[in-house]
Amino acid sequence: MKSKFFDACKKNQTLVWGYGILRTVAGSFLLLCLQALSPLVKVRIGFLMYDRVGHLASNTEYWLRKVYPKRLPTEKVILLSSSSPANQQLVDMFKRIVPIIESSALYSIMNVAKQRWPRLSVWLDLSLTGTHDFALWSNSKTQLAFTDEEMLRGRKILRAMGVPDGAPYVCFAIRDKAYLKDIKKGESTHRHDYRDADIENCRLMAEWLTSKGIWAIRIGAVVGKPFLSDNPRIIDYASHYRSDFGDIFLLGNCKFFVGDTAGIFWPAAILGVPVALTNLVPITHLIPVMGSMVMIKRYRRLGEVGFIPYRDILKSSIGAYLDTKEYEDAGIELVENTPEEILDMAQEMNARIDGDWNAAPEDEALHDRFKSIFPTNHPEHGNGCRIPLGFLKANRDLI
Repeated sequence: MKSKFFDACKKNQTLVWGYGILRTVAGSFLLLCLQALSPLVKVRIGFLMYDRVGHLASNTEYWLRKVYPKRLPTEKVILLSSSSPANQQLVDMFKRIVPIIESSALYSIMNVAKQRWPRLSVWLDLSLTGTHDFALWSNSKTQLAFTDEEMLRGRKILRAMGVPDGAPYVCFAIRDKAYLKDIKKGESTHRHDYRDADIENCRLMAEWLTSKGIWAIRIGAVVGKPFLSDNPRIIDYASHYRSDFGDIFLLGNCKFFVGDTAGIFWPAAILGVPVALTNLVPITHLIPVMGSMVMIKRYRRLGEVGFIPYRDILKSSIGAYLDTKEYEDAGIELVENTPEEILDMAQEMNARIDGDWNAAPEDEALHDRFKSIFPTNHPEHGNGCRIPLGFLKANRDLI
């Protein structure tokens, strides 16, 4: 949490200047101390991307899988985090692997030092998510695990919600404006609006899951509206039970997760849980996690009825738009996946996990046809994620 002193600094230019000098001096002193220690031990400093749960999970896990094992024996690695991370449970689990100091003041001081001397070898880079590194995500094991005590604690949460011991459950979440508005505190979040969708489109899926004896648990740190239901096996955990620990435990132990572009899918993915993502956009951002399944929003020009073929989107700049204004300026409307499509996706994912899915040769040919629309040098080509068969059949003309 930001100190009262820092809040005062923002309102007084003299204090702002003085606080900046103080941080620079403190950071310089700490760097000199680290330099003095270097003949004995080389200390490396990294900064957790702590303020968004998706980046906290994916960036840290990717770095732990790819970079951390290659550290030199003489290196001492320390990661820094704010004292108010997006999810404390994730930080606590990462702490079991690598030393993490949670201090907003130290994070700020060292971040200023990094900006002033960015080329020093002391700094570690946790900024890369490895979004396209399918080989690494698929051929390496998760770094995180729950303790026995945490498993007991998590089961108590499930029992408190009425879920019997050992009963299968699926977590689901849909991105809306609430989460970003909460963490941005008055800043505009309009550029991300193109990623939003309606949680009501998951209702048909949730009802089907419960008909198969699978509990449906709606999750999310901050949500725009409740998910009301008279079905006792559909639980709005996000509105009534939510906690940092509960988020990670539920995501890490569910049968599979259904979500979209919201980063909350990443804790499930890094813990080895299959993820089925709806309303993916832009098309260039398929998810490279083993066992993942994705559906894409459809694109159409305002005033037109038909949709733009995905192949044409990939050949244009539209396929890489990352700002709502880009779509608005181009006159492009994004159309959400329907409740029926989300249901179909969950049914296929459930059948594949249970070993009950039998794909015909023509089905695989259709899937290969979709993959073929990506250029062979494109990072998404052959990355292993699947498109639901029902979605492909319904959108043959867009491939």
